[in-house]
Amino acid sequence: MDTGGLTKFAWVSIVAALATILLKGIAYYITGSVGLLSDALESIVNLVAALMALAMLAVAARPADVRASRDRRRYRPGDERRTLEA
Repeated sequence: MDTGGLTKFAWVSIVAALATILLKGIAYYITGSVGLLSDALESIVNLVAALMALAMLAVAARPADVRASRDRRRYRPGDERRTLEA
């Protein structure tokens, strides 16, 4: 799966979230408004979401594990002696 373009958007989202937190933090420092501080702290959720999106894109970009689908067998009672080795 090609996630190059999507990864770019995830990085843009991370930078935007950091910039938002920084700007709202500066605005809080200048004005002393607790509302701005609350909004800046709430923006951390956006940053976490963007970081999770980037992590999931990295997982999605990995090649499929062919063995994982081939080695799955249905378990039936009494099969305890059987091994799952290929």
